[in-house]
Parts: sequence; C-alpha cells; structure tokens
Amino acid sequence: MGNKQIQSEITKNLDGVLRWRQREEERFEKEELKLQRDGKLLQDEIERLRDELKKVEERQVEAKSERAALDGKELEKKRTLLFDGLKSENSLIEERTSEYQKIQKEHESNLNNMLSIPEYAQKIKEYESFLDIQETLAQLPESYRNATMTHHGVVRKALDPVFTAMNAPLPKSSLAPAALTVQIFSETSIEELREVAILLPIRFEVFTRWREGEETLEHKILFRVNGAIAAMLKKVGVVRASIREEDFDGYILLLVSIYSELLGDLKVALQAEIARINRYATELQVSQLSLNCIWLSSDIIESDEEEYYDEY
Repeated sequence: MGNKQIQSEITKNLDGVLRWRQREEERFEKEELKLQRDGKLLQDEIERLRDELKKVEERQVEAKSERAALDGKELEKKRTLLFDGLKSENSLIEERTSEYQKIQKEHESNLNNMLSIPEYAQKIKEYESFLDIQETLAQLPESYRNATMTHHGVVRKALDPVFTAMNAPLPKSSLAPAALTVQIFSETSIEELREVAILLPIRFEVFTRWREGEETLEHKILFRVNGAIAAMLKKVGVVRASIREEDFDGYILLLVSIYSELLGDLKVALQAEIARINRYATELQVSQLSLNCIWLSSDIIESDEEEYYDEY
C-alpha cells in the first residue's frame, strides 16, 4: 500500500487531454479519408461533365451548321420534286390523251354511223346542194327561191338529230379527276412582278415540232396557257412584253418579261385566267384534268452552271 503512486488531478486531466487528442486525430483522419474519396468522386464527375460539355458545345456548332444548310437542302428537295413531278405529270397527260382520243373516236364513229343511215345520207346531200347554190339564190325567180327555201327548211328540220349529235359535248372520261401543275417562278424580293417563268409538264419538242404527228393534250394545254398569258397581260394593261419558250431539261419554260407599266395585280390576273381554262376547256373536262397554279421562288430553277430564269 505504501508503494502505490497516486495521480494528481492535473495528471489525470492531462491524460484525459491526451486521449481526447488521440480520438480527435482518429476522427479527423477518418474524415480526411472520406473527404479525399468524396473529392475524387467529385473530380471524376467534373471531368465527366467537362467531356459532356465539350460534346454539347461541339453538337451546338454542328447544329448551327446543319441549320445554316437547311436552305440548300430545302432547295434540293424542291428541285427533286420538281423534276420528278414533270415526268410523272407528263405521263399523266399521255395517259389522258389516249383516253381523250378514244372518246373522240367513239363520238366520231357514232356520228358516222348516223350519217350512213340512208335517210340522213340523202338529206345531207340535199343540204350540201343548198349550201352550194345559197349565194346565187338572190338571182333566181322569187317563186323558185321560196320553194327552195321551204324545201331547205324541211331538210334542215329532218337533220336536227344529226346537228344535235354533232354539237353535243363529248362525254367525260370515267378516269378519276387529276390535276396538272402550272409552276410559276418569280423574284420574291421585288414588290411588282416584272418577270415570271412558267414551267409546264409539256415536252419542249411539242413546241419545236408543233406540226408533226397527231395533236395531243400537250398541244392543247400549251395553246391554252399561252392564251391565258396573253389575256393576263391585257387584263393588267401591259402594252409591251415578250414571251419566250425555253428548253428546261426537256420541258417547256415560258419566260414572260414585262416592259410597260402594270395596271393591276399580275398574280391575281394569271390565276383568274387559269381558273377560266378549268371552267371552259372542254378537252380538260372530258379527260378529267384541271390546272393547278403554284408560285415559287426563281431560285429553284437556277443553278451555279446555268440560269434558266433570266432578267431582261
């Protein structure tokens, strides 16, 4: 008992401080290890986000570039549709021409059958004989003239069924209605249209070889559209203009240049004339076709090598 050393309060307290320090050191060591691990994880995440950010920035540049190229891509798509459309619509005209000619021939055959009936054949000869002497009737005696006119009236009445058949409209085709596109190109930057280009699904050789071969719907449509252009120019008061036919990849491009003052809306006038064709063109009605106007930018028919649309 006498050899046991007793610690003072200060010694005890100092030992307590030492143990506290050891515990704190251990705690901080664990915390530092955890913070190092968390920091490493965060650093890895930062690197990953930097890579993601880089990819996003690169995609932003690509997206801007792709968006800037949209105009060109849209132009190419429209050009492809234009060329494909010309070919398909020309095939449609060819198909409807066959149908139209078939209906015409059936109508002519029915008429010829009627004219071959002896009763009508004889009356036709009498009618034609009257036409041969019609101009000389005034020189004949009145009694003979009156008798001739009376007989002609009887013949004319007997031939009423023939004249009715001759003047009867052709029946419409049983084919489904379809539309052809009249593509009209102009400079969109000008307020008043002074030049327009009109593209038709009609082969250019129809223009260069107008008198060769049998007349088709291509001939009739080209004639109708030229008439519509002339009427359009008259409607807007144009007294000086030019119309030129150009070869556009084998199809007809009508170049209309206006050199005098416009007294109306060119676009409205042309659309009205095309609508008029749709209402009154019998060949279109018989073949179940109509014309559909669309207005497009002239950029579509221009290329780096050659410009199909010229300013004059």
